[in-house]
Amino acid sequence: REIIYLDAIKLGVKNLVSLQYTSGDRRYKGAFKYRVGKDVIRVDTTQHTIDAYMKILQVYKEEKIK
Repeated sequence: REIIYLDAIKLGVKNLVSLQYTSGDRRYKGAFKYRVGKDVIRVDTTQHTIDAYMKILQVYKEEKIK
């Protein structure tokens, strides 16, 4: 079951990376699009993404400890 969860996390990260602005105007570089095809930046979307990344890092650190 853990493998299924880790695969789901990897898929989620891949999706989040695809939504991140990595070039262009420096004012929004690093922010995350609201969704594919909608080039809108919302502070809450970026904050939720950061929270998700922090949780993902926590999960991976715990997996390495095991």
